[in-house]
Amino acid sequence: MLLYLGATGHQLSEQDFKSSILHQFEQDKSTLSFDGFMLLIRSIINAKGPQALIQWLTNLGYVYSHELQTFVTERSRVYTLTIHSNQQLGVTQVDTLLEDQEPEFESTEQQIVEQGREIYSNGALKMHCSFHENINVYSFLASNESTKDPIIACIDLSDFAGVVQTSTQSLIRQKTIEPREKAFMFHAKIVDAEFKDPLRPMISYRKI
Repeated sequence: MLLYLGATGHQLSEQDFKSSILHQFEQDKSTLSFDGFMLLIRSIINAKGPQALIQWLTNLGYVYSHELQTFVTERSRVYTLTIHSNQQLGVTQVDTLLEDQEPEFESTEQQIVEQGREIYSNGALKMHCSFHENINVYSFLASNESTKDPIIACIDLSDFAGVVQTSTQSLIRQKTIEPREKAFMFHAKIVDAEFKDPLRPMISYRKI
């Protein structure tokens, strides 16, 4: 119920929620089961279209780029949740993107590595890039191959000012990457319809 209220912004009492939502979908101990929640999501999309779901996820703190036509974050932003109850409650925070779990979607990192190609390899730094032809978007992922030294990776698209727009609104991106870790850098959308050449960013790094 809390997820439903937070996502939709609807104001429902517990009784209204039970009468208008629970009785229509699969229940598990007086609440929505996972399958029931998925049925609820599908019914909303069928009734109101995908824009309704985009608005739900935006309400929960995910960042949607209309320019790139995709969500540019995998995790919601931090928000404050206040719960009032006449019974003692326990709240457990979990991370659904932990490595020992099996998410039903591929992360941005997985997609870039599996669908893209390596465009830079020098010393500790490797850079992968994937291109989404249907929306003219490049995605860049840096990885630190060192086993002991953190690095600062830098990607620079300054030579393509006016040609691309990035998800960070900056043509230069630097990130600190720990040993054997990866870091998503940014998406870059081609906004110049006349530009047909591959992007060739300047890439560098330094040890910390």
